[in-house]
Amino acid sequence: LPPEALWLPQGGAAALAEPGVATLAREVREWWQPRSGRLDLVVPAGTGTTALFLARHLSQTSAVTVWAVPCVGDGDYIEAQMLALDRCTGGAVGTNRKALPRTLAMPGGAAHHFGALDGEELAMWQEAARAGLDVDLLYAPHALRVLFDTLLSHERAGEGDATTLYLHTGGLEGVESQLRRYRRAGWEV
Repeated sequence: LPPEALWLPQGGAAALAEPGVATLAREVREWWQPRSGRLDLVVPAGTGTTALFLARHLSQTSAVTVWAVPCVGDGDYIEAQMLALDRCTGGAVGTNRKALPRTLAMPGGAAHHFGALDGEELAMWQEAARAGLDVDLLYAPHALRVLFDTLLSHERAGEGDATTLYLHTGGLEGVESQLRRYRRAGWEV
């Protein structure tokens, strides 16, 4: 790499992500400000880095709740990942619990097996594609299933009054290789 290059790791907990996520938090806050009511910001999470930094930088915005959907492991795993990152980046979760995102997991809280082929997740990805959403095949299908089976089901039942914003966090470059895995396993894609 040239000496002026800045290497940013993709995936994994990294303090280098905070400035960019702080900018994203500011953009969400500016977008939400002219609106009224509550905002549920739903983020698919591997290590929870994006969700943690969003919650940290939106903690003074009481109308916004950040939800981390564990796409690797379960709620305990994602919380442990976020707490560890918070500690090593000078966060204040110990003194300001709102700085930690809430966890949104499937009822029963079963761990999600990252990268496992799953017919329901493939169907969710295909449904998203038909709706014009271009999303990844590893995080988004699981996060969308959790979102529809939990948070949005409560709102449909009249238990919630929040607007929901789903934040797609990337990973599109892996779609073709994941589709090949489904085809090799005999799935129709």
